[in-house]
Formats: sequence, C-alpha cells, structure tokens
Amino acid sequence: MKIKLDRKLPISLNEQIKGQIKYSIVYGQINSGDPLPSVRELADELEVAPMTIARVYKELSEEGFLDSRPRLGTFAADIDNIDGFGNTNSSRQNLSQILDDTFQQALALGYRMDEIRDTFLALLLGYTDDSCTSIVLVGNFYRTTQTYANEIQAILSDLNVKVVPVVLDDLKSNFSEYIELFRCAKFTITVPTRLNEVRALLEPDYSRVASIAFRISPETIRKLSEISPDTRLGIVTTYPEFLNTMLEAVHSYGLLKVVPICAVKDQTEQIKEMCKHIDLLLYASGSREFVQQLSGNIPTIEFLHSPVPESVNRLRYLFMEPSNAAVPL
Repeated sequence: MKIKLDRKLPISLNEQIKGQIKYSIVYGQINSGDPLPSVRELADELEVAPMTIARVYKELSEEGFLDSRPRLGTFAADIDNIDGFGNTNSSRQNLSQILDDTFQQALALGYRMDEIRDTFLALLLGYTDDSCTSIVLVGNFYRTTQTYANEIQAILSDLNVKVVPVVLDDLKSNFSEYIELFRCAKFTITVPTRLNEVRALLEPDYSRVASIAFRISPETIRKLSEISPDTRLGIVTTYPEFLNTMLEAVHSYGLLKVVPICAVKDQTEQIKEMCKHIDLLLYASGSREFVQQLSGNIPTIEFLHSPVPESVNRLRYLFMEPSNAAVPL
C-alpha cells in the first residue's frame, strides 16, 4: 500500500490518508484479508502523529473497511461480503461441494454417470424461469448509477436480470415511494462506500443488501494515457478524501510535466480561477453539471469506474435464495 500525502492540497492529512486506504480497498488495490502496517509503522512512514493513523484506522473499522484483530493487527475487510445477514455459507465453492456430494452419493448407490447427467439436466430445465428478475442498484448519482446498472445487467445477462438504478439521496428523501420496489426485488446491491448506510435503511425489513467492487474504467485509463505531457491539467473532486487517488491515477497513466491544479467541487472561486490556467479538466462523477457551468470551452474528462465482473458474479448464488429479506439464511 502506497500512500502519498500532499500538504499543499486543501484536504486534511486525516482525510487524505483515510481516502487513499478506503479507495485502495474499494477498487481492489488492497485485497480482502491483506494486512495493513501497524499504527506506528505507518505514522513513521508518512511522518504524521500516531494518533492520526489510529483515528483513521478506527473510523475505517467502524465503517466496515478494516478488520482490527487484537494482537494480530489490522486487515482489509471483505467488501464483497455478499450476504447482508453476515452469512457466507452459500458461496459458489460450497455449491460445487453440494453438487459433488450429490453426484458421489448417486454413484455410490449404483447409478450410471449417463443416468445422473440426464436426470440432472432434466431437473435443471424444470427449474428454469423465463420471467425477468429484478435487483436494485443504489448509487450516489443517477447517470453513473444507470451506467453501472447497465454493465451489471450485461454481466448477468444469462440470468435474465433487470437492474433498477436508484439514487441514495432520492431513496432517503422519498423512502415510502420505494418500499414496494425493494420488496419485489430479489436483493439490493450498492457501492462499498455506501454499504452500511444502505443496509441501515433496508435491512432486515425490506431487502438484503450486497456490495460489489469497482475499478477505474478502461475508457478513463485510455483517456488519461493519451494526455500530452505538456498539458496543463486541472482536477476537481466531488469527495475531498478521493483527491489523492485521482492524482495518483494521473501519475500512473500519464507523464505530465506540469503539476496539476486541484480543487474540491464546492470551491467555486478556486475552480473559476483554475479554468483560466488549464488546457484540460479532469472531474469526478457528481461534479459534471457544476464543472460544465464553470469550464466553458475547456475539454473535460470524467473520472469513471466500472463494476468488477468477478465481484458481480459472486452475487449469482443469491438468485437461488428466497427474496424475502426477513427470512434468515
């Protein structure tokens, strides 16, 4: 895990550290179960007070991104914990074991392999449901949530699934209007940074909630890689704690000679001044309309992400479970 602090940014060191750790976990740079440095080690490495690291670790643990184990250390939590009730017994690996045990039992009883295969296929066809199943995706902003919903629906296309996008702010302000949607859906998925918030709203009465992992979209990587080294780049982030991660992506995929100018979405005057001195503006999702009002004719790139297919596919076993969230697994 590489954390870079920039004391010139309009972001506190606490937010910079917390944002980079959270981003690394959410977007797969740190895997579930990976150990993090001790409080003292990370504090020494970043040249900050141990209390700062301890506070970051505590906050991330409370939000479900870190797992602190007494006498063992601090580890990245499993943001792909796909069962809102905390159970993971029905994983694809366990499904394989269940089927293998069934086949072994049938063989032990004297059935031939072709008999087992034909019977299994007949049963499988009998369980096929041609009706469309719906799941709900709760995200931060409608346009990106709709894009994510389309991508997830494509990954699960063989299941004939309809993914319905819902914006979290709309859900919170008009909760009663969405109740029936969640009750009828098979389950709900959301981005890892909103998992606890969405679970607090929906579980256990309305829907079980799962999270999936995301990574920088190939289109964003391509655009960053095509930026000319002499480009004067401006960066606008929607959430302050993720500004460092956008800078790191720029450095990873580009070769800029000029240090980018950075601002947070609500810093209107700074963004106006920035636009006088840049050739290109990179902005985070959620800042689109705001940036377009201020950037004029300056070319822009939206910093987009995409669902990780492997993470989405881990949800498949939930289609075998009852939809009623009040029924424990």
